[in-house]
Amino acid sequence: QFLTESTLITVISFPLSLLLIQWVLPYLNRFMGKTLIFNPAAQSDLLGLLLVLLIFVSILAGLYPALFLSRINLVKALKGEKVINTSRWNFRSWLVTFQYAVTISLIFAILVIEGQMQYIKKSDPGYEREYVLRVDIPRNSMSDTYKNELLSHPNVMKASYSSRIPTGRLADNWRTRFIKGDSAETINFRLPMISVDPDFLDTYAIDLIAGENFRENKMTVLDGNTTVPGQYIINESAAKALGFIDASEIIGEELIYGSTKGPIIGVMEDFHFESLHSQIVPMLLMFHDDFRHISLKIGTKDIPATLAHIEDTYAMFDAETTVRYHFVDELFDEQYQKEERLSTMIKVFALIAILIGCLGLIGMVGFIIETKVKEIGVRKVLGASSQNIWMLIGNQFLVLAGIAFLLALPISYWLLNGWLNEFVYRIDISVLTIIAPVIVTILLTFLVTSYQTLRATRVNPVAYLKDE
Repeated sequence: QFLTESTLITVISFPLSLLLIQWVLPYLNRFMGKTLIFNPAAQSDLLGLLLVLLIFVSILAGLYPALFLSRINLVKALKGEKVINTSRWNFRSWLVTFQYAVTISLIFAILVIEGQMQYIKKSDPGYEREYVLRVDIPRNSMSDTYKNELLSHPNVMKASYSSRIPTGRLADNWRTRFIKGDSAETINFRLPMISVDPDFLDTYAIDLIAGENFRENKMTVLDGNTTVPGQYIINESAAKALGFIDASEIIGEELIYGSTKGPIIGVMEDFHFESLHSQIVPMLLMFHDDFRHISLKIGTKDIPATLAHIEDTYAMFDAETTVRYHFVDELFDEQYQKEERLSTMIKVFALIAILIGCLGLIGMVGFIIETKVKEIGVRKVLGASSQNIWMLIGNQFLVLAGIAFLLALPISYWLLNGWLNEFVYRIDISVLTIIAPVIVTILLTFLVTSYQTLRATRVNPVAYLKDE
């Protein structure tokens, strides 16, 4: 009978679940940036898997009540004796404990991931990213004319050519030798290079802490394998890696970088060129015409007109292609899309887990009250208050929540701490973050059990004891 009922309910729910999947799938594809297709009629493997799942859920849903009731002693039941195991440690209690553990784990994950994402958003990467655009360069045009035409708009305040911009990758790396006296020693660390023009530091508000910036008449022009004069600006990390704690002391020292040779003319502050997943590494700037982008610092007023000016200017130099531009702060956020998606997914799962947990808790509390109606009636007759009745019922759920906390915390902490270790710059998991999930769980338990208990205590004890 139970198997038949559970199968019937599952079969009715099955098409509803398919409709729900069809409704949710477009939103999921948009959220994940995927093109998942759900068509069981055309996907035989998927259809077979769904049918197996249908049978499995039907059997699982009906098996427990069938086995549970088959163990009941009918003679005792007809005599009105206690036939249901209401002890604290039974299968139902462990199911509730599992629900608590899942809920606590998900709430803990939300707090940790949200804390890290807020830390990233509020962190200073060391460069200006607000109202800065990365704009394509027209084909065969890296002239000052294009740059000056962009700067002609009153809302375009700064412009700079570069091979890469912050939020990109430090991929270009040439062989580097540091000149000491009459010898040149190959350095034992990676020193990636960015080609920039003299306006790069000003556009991104990166400060020089020693030396000077590039000059317009000092561009490095490569000539095959011939060694040509060059000038370099390095960051603090590069200066320290070369053995100079005081940045001013490295000014004037010479490098051989690829097929260029020349002095280090400046040292800039360290900044996060790549994401916070990575450590700040030594890097080098060179005034060299291998440019791929132009960065524009714009004002906050009349942004649509400014973007229209950028599009029109690009069309003047290249009418056959369409300009592409991106705000640097959006590119910065894109570095953490995976984490943002993870955070959103965990929030959804946590909400579902809390709703299911509350529904299960309501049913569990109702079941316990039903098995203790006579005891509740006797206690009320003897003067027990609503608080005493709540302690009788709610106390065991608090114990289960405590056990779930002890079981879930070590595993959750280990997993989330491992996730945080993927970031070089990360938050520490605070004591409040650890205890907050169990506080939330206890409050939910208190609200659910209080409501059920209050309903039970308002019933006249005579209604409970009239058969005695």
